[in-house]
Amino acid sequence: MPDSDSSDLDADFDLLDRLSQVVRDYSFGTIWWVDEEVWVKVLRNYSHSGREKHPGLSIRNSDLPPQPYIPLLHGRSDISGGFIVTGVTIKEPSRRTCFQFRLRGEISLLDFELRRCFPAEKQKLSEEEMKRFRSELSSKGLL
Repeated sequence: MPDSDSSDLDADFDLLDRLSQVVRDYSFGTIWWVDEEVWVKVLRNYSHSGREKHPGLSIRNSDLPPQPYIPLLHGRSDISGGFIVTGVTIKEPSRRTCFQFRLRGEISLLDFELRRCFPAEKQKLSEEEMKRFRSELSSKGLL
């Protein structure tokens, strides 16, 4: 017979997990870690880099409830051809990540729900980064 305390705890964790899905912020400027397999699936001509995950930067520009897909720019350490952000990871606060304008993927909400995508330590761009990001996207006709 299952331990009732254990099943109550499982139910509590399940409820917390469901609530986190409801309140998750997918808005413009949020930063995510995305499994490499997800990037391979959504980016044309992209192959495994040998890394387990790469960061993604949300360019979702709507206050409406999330659509089935969230548009993200792919992040990498090659700092050319994109928007540069520092401090995506706590362990390396001065490390720069470049989010590539040409590597844009529509990531399924299912991938977020299955924890193939999860918030980065730096969960959102700063106000100054947000202004620069909007300006760069606008100048390229991407906003």
